[in-house]
Parts: sequence; structure tokens; C-alpha cells
Amino acid sequence: MVIVTPGRAGAGWRWAVGGKPMRPMTPEDHVPLPHRSTLGGRATMPEHLLAALVMLDVDDIDLRFAHGEAPLLDGSALPWVRALRAAGFRPKPPGLQVDVSFHGTTVSWSGGTGPAGARTFIDADEARAVRHLFPGARPGDAVVFRDGGALYGGRPRMADEPAWHKLLDVLGDLGPWRARGRLTGSIERIDPGHASNGETLARDLRDGRLHWAP
Repeated sequence: MVIVTPGRAGAGWRWAVGGKPMRPMTPEDHVPLPHRSTLGGRATMPEHLLAALVMLDVDDIDLRFAHGEAPLLDGSALPWVRALRAAGFRPKPPGLQVDVSFHGTTVSWSGGTGPAGARTFIDADEARAVRHLFPGARPGDAVVFRDGGALYGGRPRMADEPAWHKLLDVLGDLGPWRARGRLTGSIERIDPGHASNGETLARDLRDGRLHWAP
């Protein structure tokens, strides 16, 4: 369970696990693990929630991970986006351009919540090998591919759904940087992954392709 509440004006994004005090979210909190991200190694799978906050361009928010994990839900950011919109959040022009190429397919985002519905995907053999990492996962929570077709998860929600999910993960892993304030600039990635996203985001900031808005 994650408790999401409006933050104090100007405080940025803050997070805590269990009953611990809230602390500011920082880039150093991005700690990737195989197949997922964490915040500080203590709150696992926050990336879909953080992607929703990036797409909605939320400025001040408090996140309390009651048991140290964000629920997988349907494997996308769509349930988070729906809940946040129901609470009154609306997307704003973010000033960001994100282009992601995955296995030769390129998708782009420059605002809105279009990528939110793209679900986690995995190869069937790999899914069996890492099932212990996601003890609460159900067959419909991800698109599981075998021999080019979907074994679980039904039909794709959108064309090029895996590429869109890779873009969604880039947005989610951007969260600890967005936590400090609005970001502007451009991000380009080829076959990105959680393990490399933090390093490449830090490089974009150093190179001036990405910067915090004044």
C-alpha cells in the first residue's frame, strides 16, 4: 500500500517507508535492481507511480510506502494516473521531450498521460526464472510473450506497447530528479533499462541536455 498526500508548498517530493519520518527524494535515492527500481533500496517498484507524477507534472507530494513496496496493480501507470486525476491533478505542459527506441521502434512523449497504459512485459522463460521477485503478481499483471505472441496479458493495449513501457520506465526513473523541481530539455534513449537510466540522466544534466527550470 502507498499513501499519497499533497505535500507542503515548495517541499518537492518526499517519501518514507512505514512510520519513518518523511525525507526529500533525491537522485541518490534511485537504486536499480534487476527488473525493477527502488528508492534507497527500501521502497521497491515505485517507478510506475513516479512516472504518473512526472506525466502529471506534480510539484509537491508525500509518498508513504506502508510495507516498503508499491503494488504492481495492472503492470502499468494507468491506475495511478486515474487515482491522481480523480484527486484533482491535471497534466501540465512539462517542457520535456523524451524519445525512446526499443528493438528498432521509436516512440516519443512531450506531455500528457498517453504512455500510462503500457504494461510491463517479459519473456515467458525469464518470467519463470524471476517470479520470486514479484510474489504478488498475477498472470494478467504483465504481458508475457512466448514465440512472438502474448501468453498472458491479452491483446496489446496500444501499438508498440513494449517500447511505450520502456519510455514509461524512463519517466519513472526520472522521478528522483523531478522531485527537486520541474525539468526541461530532451532525453534520448536506445534500449534503456533501470540499471542504466540513472547514469544517463545524470550525464544529460552534466551535458546540459536536461536542466532544472528556474
